[in-house]
Order: sequence, then structure tokens, then C-alpha cells
Amino acid sequence: MNSYRIGRIAGNWLNFTPPIRGGLFSQYEKIGPTDISKEPISIHAEQLSQFFSTAGPTLDLKLEDDSTCIEGTTVPEPPSNMDNTELVKQALDHDLDQYPSLDDLTQRAIVEKYRALHQKIKAEGYYDCQYRQYAKEMGRYLCIFAAFFVALKNEWFITSAALLGLFW
Repeated sequence: MNSYRIGRIAGNWLNFTPPIRGGLFSQYEKIGPTDISKEPISIHAEQLSQFFSTAGPTLDLKLEDDSTCIEGTTVPEPPSNMDNTELVKQALDHDLDQYPSLDDLTQRAIVEKYRALHQKIKAEGYYDCQYRQYAKEMGRYLCIFAAFFVALKNEWFITSAALLGLFW
């Protein structure tokens, strides 16, 4: 994998906040074909919200014939006594209970646990390859294939088929 590595980040990786959530990004403004200005252009979420407004053409798809629907398939409806905000709150609570937090301290602890597990796996020798075992398997397969070929030459078709199945 080192041949695919472009660089290495010093310190911890910080995820970008997407522009839709208020993240700031910098882009270089091109002056000429090879000149790049050192002044970054900031893009704010307000500018993007103006660009990606909800007004615009909508696509309304309707089935004209009910016979195209598959019988017995239904989409579960949310309970009628709950509105969308309550459903979203329940889903968020479930996710917060189920998955670890995204704060730096928790994520660093998870990274350290994985690194310790990786060191344990390396120390126990699970990455060490035993090439002699591969040679034994190759010898076994060559013997089965040779026996298949001998049986086929002697026109023992059932025996050759069984040996070919073992080889496969």
C-alpha cells in the first residue's frame, strides 16, 4: 500500500464540515494558465443555500395502472400520533445510544484500541506466511490431477470424474 500513499498527515485527521452545514472551504482563484493566487476564496453556507434553493421544477411520478404493483408489499407507515420531529429525535437517540461519539477523545480511544489490536495480531504471528504449506498443497493437487489424467487415459471415466471433482 505504500506505493499508493501520496503523503502522511501529521497529527489527527479532522473531518471537514460540509458547506450545507456551515463549513468553510478555500479554493485558489486562477489568474493565468500557470499562475495561482495565494488569496483563498471563502464559500459560506448562505451562498450555497441561495444556489441550491428548493424552488424549481419538481418531478411527480404516478402509476397509472395499479396492476404493476407487487401484491403483498407494503411500505410501513409511521404511527399517526407521531410527527416527523419526534421520529427524527427517536432515530437520533437510537444512533447516539448505538454508535460511539464523534468527539476527538472518543475517536482517539478507538484508534488506540485498533492499533493495540493490530500490534497484538502482529506479535502473535498471524501475518507470518508459511510457504511450505503452500508447497504441500500444490503437491497434493498435482498428484490428484496426475491420477485423474492416468485414469482418463485408461478409460476409467467414473474414477477420472471423481478425481477431477477432488481436484476442482
